[in-house]
Amino acid sequence: MKVFLRLLSYIKPYTWQFVGILLLGIVASSFQPGAALAVKPFLDDVLIGKKKELLKLVPFFIIIFTVICEISRYFYTIWAAYLSEKIVQTIRLQLYEKYTSLSLDYYSKASTGKMMTVLAGDVVILLEGFGKVASLFRDPFTIMGLMAVSFYRDWKLTLMSFLIVPPVVVMISKIGQKLRQMTHIRQDRWATLNSTIHETFSGIRIIKAFNLEKLLQRRFQDDNERLLKIQYGWMKVENLSAPLLGILMAVGLALVAIYTGGRVLSRGLSTGELLSVGVALGLLIDPIKKINALYISFQKALGAADRVFAILDLNPTVFEKSNARTLAPFCREISFKNVSFKYPEHEEWVLRPIDLTVRKGEVIALVGSSGVGKTTLVNLLPRFYDVSEGAISIDGGDIRNATLSSLRDQIAIVSQDVFLFNDTVGINIAYGDQERSKENIIQAAKAAYAHDFIMELPKQYDTVVGERGVKLSGGQRQRISIARALLKNAPILILDEATSSLDTESEILVQQAIEQLMKGRTNLIIAHRLSTIQHATRILVLTRQGIVEEGTHDELMKKQGEYYKFYQLQFSKHLDPSTLPNTLPSTLEEKKSWL
Repeated sequence: MKVFLRLLSYIKPYTWQFVGILLLGIVASSFQPGAALAVKPFLDDVLIGKKKELLKLVPFFIIIFTVICEISRYFYTIWAAYLSEKIVQTIRLQLYEKYTSLSLDYYSKASTGKMMTVLAGDVVILLEGFGKVASLFRDPFTIMGLMAVSFYRDWKLTLMSFLIVPPVVVMISKIGQKLRQMTHIRQDRWATLNSTIHETFSGIRIIKAFNLEKLLQRRFQDDNERLLKIQYGWMKVENLSAPLLGILMAVGLALVAIYTGGRVLSRGLSTGELLSVGVALGLLIDPIKKINALYISFQKALGAADRVFAILDLNPTVFEKSNARTLAPFCREISFKNVSFKYPEHEEWVLRPIDLTVRKGEVIALVGSSGVGKTTLVNLLPRFYDVSEGAISIDGGDIRNATLSSLRDQIAIVSQDVFLFNDTVGINIAYGDQERSKENIIQAAKAAYAHDFIMELPKQYDTVVGERGVKLSGGQRQRISIARALLKNAPILILDEATSSLDTESEILVQQAIEQLMKGRTNLIIAHRLSTIQHATRILVLTRQGIVEEGTHDELMKKQGEYYKFYQLQFSKHLDPSTLPNTLPSTLEEKKSWL
């Protein structure tokens, strides 16, 4: 009942529209009771009583009555369907907004297939349920009208015919409850199948490279078989009500036939009365079946609504305070004070106490083995996650007291995993600042060394890059992401292994773009390639114990500590360590020559 009432709350903004639908439904539903009521006078007075003056009026009333009812039926059907679409559109929008507002920790444990199933599949089931709302505003009034006619003509006969009502109600209720339970299982099976499909399309290169086609095909077949099994059971239950309802009605009709036959033979019931009641009871079958279908559809919708509302009731773990302030433009320093972090529901600490002050204009490089928390540390600054202990402040103010939008407006991120939307090159760059002109976009592309290759594309800046930028090379995607960051012109820049997945030539071009991007900003750099961080103001070496070393490249090389070990491990794979320079190449020509 709680879920049902919550669904009904979506009707509240359209109360007057539904009142209009209700009135139209009453008019449209009056045709069948009127026809049943007219059977007796037509049969007894016109056909048997031979009243010719009444016969002349019959066609006129039939036409007028039918036109009014059918026009009402058309408008209320269209109107009800439109409002159903509007309600489901609202729910779909709320779901999308909820998904986009949830924190990153939700996405780290959520299944993409399940999210897609709720947003698409469950919403479709809700639409099917709301789509039956037309029956709700017509068929109950039809049933009440036909019952009234039947009671008016012969209440004893009507009561006898309604002996089948209790078993019908019990049957429909049991089937509806079973369908609601099965809807959960069915949608979970769809979620698993969608996850397999999503992983296949996302990882098709790896699948082909490792000859995994047969394995994935078998997995998909197993998922498909499990879905078919629950679908088959679901269909058996869903379609069980129609034959059972038909059998119960046949039993009721047989009892009525025995009773009425005796009364007609004993002349206790006129032919007109018999047919009037018979027509009324016969016409009841169709609206009762529709109400049955409505109930079953709504039970399925309630099952889907359980899953939808479970998402809508989630709260992001990272949220704005009610009195959050707009963060002033960054001007002095970023401070990490005793910052520790671990993921919810995990006991292991990802970061141990970090104390760090980054002054405006500094270039801070983070170095360390995989898994020591370098990316986690920089992800805490834009509040993708909140610190478990300690605090991060910008210019002395805790970032948790600032609005998320004003905080993130001051931070630009370029990462190894570049994401481009399936849109044009120009629009992908413009996401950095949607208010900028095309001239600004071109200037940003030129500064990112992307303009030349863009001009060689089929439609230049209007070229669609494909899903995740699949039509471009890794270096081209990276330069577009740098142009996007340049356009944003944020004072704080995070570079998360931005060149680690590129070939040598692409890395040189991207490095040039990055150097252009870093000018005049405060930079936090995560780099596995130590050749890219030689000019850092400070290099921080992270381990599980926190920051263990800090200094410039030359200072850390002289210490021969952790950084020196990383340096030796990285460059001694192909070269004799004794031949390595203490200072890495800086200019473009030196890099080309050294590489």
